Amino acid sequence: MVSLVTKLSYSEVMAIQSGRIKKNGKHFDGMQAFYLNALMRSMVFAMVGIFTPLYIYELMLPMTGSMSGAIMSVATYYLIIRVTTLLVDIKAAKVIERIGFRWSVMTSIGMLAIYLYSLMMAEHGYYYLIVAAVMMGLSIPFYWIARGSVIAIDSRKSQVGKQVAWLSVLERVAGVLGPISAGLMIERWGFPSVYMASGIILLLSAVPIFSMPHHIHRNGVSLKGYLYWLHDSRFFHQAVGSIAGAIDDYGLNIVWPLVIFLMGIGYTSLGGVFSFITVITIVVRYVSGVYFDKLYKKRGLEDEVMFSIAAIGTSLAWLVRLFVGSVSGVLILDGGTSIFGTTWRNLRGDYDVIGGKRMHEIAYYTYKQMTYSIGVIMVCLMWIVGAKYGVWKEIIFVSASLWTLLSIVQARESNLK
Repeated sequence: MVSLVTKLSYSEVMAIQSGRIKKNGKHFDGMQAFYLNALMRSMVFAMVGIFTPLYIYELMLPMTGSMSGAIMSVATYYLIIRVTTLLVDIKAAKVIERIGFRWSVMTSIGMLAIYLYSLMMAEHGYYYLIVAAVMMGLSIPFYWIARGSVIAIDSRKSQVGKQVAWLSVLERVAGVLGPISAGLMIERWGFPSVYMASGIILLLSAVPIFSMPHHIHRNGVSLKGYLYWLHDSRFFHQAVGSIAGAIDDYGLNIVWPLVIFLMGIGYTSLGGVFSFITVITIVVRYVSGVYFDKLYKKRGLEDEVMFSIAAIGTSLAWLVRLFVGSVSGVLILDGGTSIFGTTWRNLRGDYDVIGGKRMHEIAYYTYKQMTYSIGVIMVCLMWIVGAKYGVWKEIIFVSASLWTLLSIVQARESNLK
């Protein structure tokens, strides 16, 4: 029988970590360090995130000779990323345990620098896209496992909603300027200028990490443990939430921008749309996080009801996207339904952190990351098959709608101990 590794008692952890979480004038605590890091790192992905699938599409269109072939190339690029991540997750977790969270994030930054350089060079050779995909895939576990673990350790359970919301707000603030500025840069100087500017900001994002204190690293990651985690009734709902989150994230941030672009909308207009929607979501991110804390403390079904309503609204929005064909329609739909989608995504993150407090952080976030990668691989395979038959948008949007509804089971986390 494989058992999941649970945490030390609260008093034991506090005794071990005494002095670590106190500010000493030289260090930020883990949350503060990630607040600053996330602000700059999010600026990087706000600039390159929605435009990279368009960049790959335009590079591969003349090579493949067809729209469907170019779309399949985009899907294959993201498939390579997540297959790489899935293959190295467990190995990366063991490395993270040895080098610590700070150097894990630094490793990720180094890999992302190569990723951005490879994308910049892809205009001179398509093979650079493969290099970029592999480097991105390698960087993901080193950042996200470390980040999730630090937040699970350093966040206060009574203020999870507020602290995660504040982190999300900082990321959204960066997301306001990123898309529109990147769109302007692309139209004036081309895609390489965006990747070069993003690389400079990425390097600056490393500065706060050096001020993060040392943490106690708890691991216990193994393939056998992951298979047990998947069907364990204490964590199965988190696995469902991870797959739902993967399909929603890639549908919204990768597939949806490409759909809008193929409506004939230019880079600057596309960036403006996403910047505008981001402005709307900032307030919702913070308010929903604070409100979650108040409902969660009641220990009833209040936060579960809130999450369920948000999931239903988000699910319906995915279906409506099938019928949107103009920039005004995008603004009305995404702006009008942002309260549902943003609240659902925010609370899903809150439940993630609460779940991470029930077992070893590195193991928990490694298993979450592996499940998320499986979800993305599902998206990419559906995307490739759908592109071949001309129904890629329909398949992904309907799947996102269905899995958003299934994610309601993640609210079970609220009353677990």
